[in-house]
Amino acid sequence: MRAYENEPVHLANAQIMWDITPSLWVSNVLHYVSASKPDERVGSEAEFGWPEVLTWDFIAGWQPAKDYPEFVLSIENLLNDQINEYPASHGGFDNATQYWLEIDWQLP
Repeated sequence: MRAYENEPVHLANAQIMWDITPSLWVSNVLHYVSASKPDERVGSEAEFGWPEVLTWDFIAGWQPAKDYPEFVLSIENLLNDQINEYPASHGGFDNATQYWLEIDWQLP
């Protein structure tokens, strides 16, 4: 009953991608999950309620020339002030802003 009656019912994602130049692109992703309001029979809202979550991911890619490596910078949970995105009963973990740099290349 807890799994079925207590899950968030409103989810939304939006992605905007833009090729600025042939060698530079950006992508933005917004994620939204509504808070849940568990029934009294399920348990307390503090322990079993899902928090409202709004996150923004930003990704930028750059490849200086055709045979050069591509550099991709990803920033997840940008401007996120959430402590975690799970109810206390799920043993939620801190989900802070994360930064990633990838370098992709093809061997001749």
